[in-house]
Amino acid sequence: RLGRGRDRRLVLLVAIALQVQAAVFAPPLGVPFRVVTQRVQDDQSGRHRFRVERLVRFARDGLGYRAEVRVLQAEADPSAESSAMFQAGYSGLTGRTIVFRLDRAGTVVEIDDRAAIWAAFCDGIAAIVAVRRRGTEAERTALARRISAPLRALPAARQIETLGSLVEVLIAPEASEPHGARAVRLPAGSPFGAALM
Repeated sequence: RLGRGRDRRLVLLVAIALQVQAAVFAPPLGVPFRVVTQRVQDDQSGRHRFRVERLVRFARDGLGYRAEVRVLQAEADPSAESSAMFQAGYSGLTGRTIVFRLDRAGTVVEIDDRAAIWAAFCDGIAAIVAVRRRGTEAERTALARRISAPLRALPAARQIETLGSLVEVLIAPEASEPHGARAVRLPAGSPFGAALM
């Protein structure tokens, strides 16, 4: 009986050690990744594709990592209902290098110059909303403010979560598999907290 108890403890310790080992995040350092994320969405008007291309490079940063992400291109099927919002969100980020600070597990904990980057994100949404609506300039400006105001008011944690999706999509259980080109399906979220795939 004592031997069985010891065996169970040993099995438990081995299981814990395997979980810890599986959770290790160790990206290749200094190697640029070209990451293309494509989302296919079905709605009443048909099937639509959304595509984002970015360059990502990881480096050590104290006990964690730094990830430099440069959004190169964001495209949406123009016939999709959410095309304008998609393009609006990326319009303020495209061509900009964003520096993310990650902990040892690969979780984004901070973003360099977050306030300015978040403002650019919100400004992009406001600008596209204003351009795509009819009415007087004052009416378009008021609508743009009304739509972007809830985004501007999001707390820092939600801003980090939203912008962090640019790099965290790479940090998944598949990260320990051999590198190469492959399609993966990962959960994601909208700026307002809704679940997406």
